Amino acid sequence: MSFKDSIKNAQLTVPRLNPVQTNAPYESGPITSRYSVEAALMYQKIAPYAGNVFQARIQGLDYEDFYAWTDVLLRSAPVVDATTGDNMSEDWQRIMVIDRHVDFIPVGAYVEFNNNTWIVYNPENVTSDIGSAVVQRCNCTYNTLDWYGNLIKTPMSMAKGKILASSPYYMEYSSIMDGYGHILMQYNEATKDVHDNTRVLLGNSAYSFYGVVNYAQEFTGNEDSVHIIKADLRVNELAENDDRINHVADGNAFSFVIDVPESVHCLVGQDVPINPICRRNGVVVTSTEEHPFNVYSSSDDYNVATLAVGGIRGKAPGQTTVHVTMSKNINVTSAIPVTVEESTESDYVVFLGGVPAQAPVFSTFTIQAAYYQDGVKTAEPVRFSYSGVPNNAITLTENGDNTATVNVWTASGTLILEAFCGTHIATAEVVLEGF
Repeated sequence: MSFKDSIKNAQLTVPRLNPVQTNAPYESGPITSRYSVEAALMYQKIAPYAGNVFQARIQGLDYEDFYAWTDVLLRSAPVVDATTGDNMSEDWQRIMVIDRHVDFIPVGAYVEFNNNTWIVYNPENVTSDIGSAVVQRCNCTYNTLDWYGNLIKTPMSMAKGKILASSPYYMEYSSIMDGYGHILMQYNEATKDVHDNTRVLLGNSAYSFYGVVNYAQEFTGNEDSVHIIKADLRVNELAENDDRINHVADGNAFSFVIDVPESVHCLVGQDVPINPICRRNGVVVTSTEEHPFNVYSSSDDYNVATLAVGGIRGKAPGQTTVHVTMSKNINVTSAIPVTVEESTESDYVVFLGGVPAQAPVFSTFTIQAAYYQDGVKTAEPVRFSYSGVPNNAITLTENGDNTATVNVWTASGTLILEAFCGTHIATAEVVLEGF
């Protein structure tokens, strides 16, 4: 045997003579590659000519950031059924990452190639010297809404159920085979709350999960190594609040709205605060560390109205629309029709937005006004009064900073609010409504 052959055999049998750092986590054992020099050279040599080599991206290669994506080159081939010797469905493939630094592919990782998303079902981290695994094609998605109301689509694989003679549901599923199936999807932030009886919409049908397995750990005792969910689906009835357009179960029961004035009338040069209020499922919410968010405004015509700090500034006579939008979900937006007029007087009092057109019983709202002299806003004190309703219908409390708080106690018709400074008066109407 030549010296060259001896070196080659040593490299094949003792790959640590040429150690290479790999992506394997410490729980899996060796952190130096078992990917021999000969194998590395062979795969890199044939990759440009192979018809089953894909540019792809895959999760899980960085186990410290499991859900991060990595661009890779991989080979794919059909999976052979060990009992029959036949190729299984095209929904099953065996992949191999062509990178000598990759010898670990974790279960539950998503892989994107050949215009599909696949999920790692059976990693071959022990039997293979290279990063390889059996993957299953995701043929549908589990659609949910995140905290902000954004549509989240989690790739999911659903296979038709098979009747087993030992199944306790044998008679039931004998008659509704199309309403029974097995699913596989990733355990992540969007799916962590999936449990038995969680509903999902697929196509024109509703299903519910049962037999949910969302606790299988890749490394015993490490709860962070749970990355896959297995479950069965039973056909279910559609519900009234199901969003059949976006295929989100109970999606129409979710709401995220921004309350703004129904309209704003202001004068040229006047700043009007709009005080947007965000309501999630009817409850007022503010930005938190767990769920941060903010809103931003835009104007359809900045020549008519531009944006001031927290509000709107009239620029020129005309009409436009100002939009208030949540930055975390641009589909959550409200429109404010704005009318800007020239002042016919140099001195006047105006309400600075935020006066509601209607107010229900037991509600509370705040009004603000200012006195303008020669078209310039001043700090002169403004007083408030009201008429049009009985004295017990509301309570009006002046706050001393040109604002007042109104508490509504009865539904008594139309409330007329007045703001005045000297002989200058502004009025606004609010309809007091019942429940």
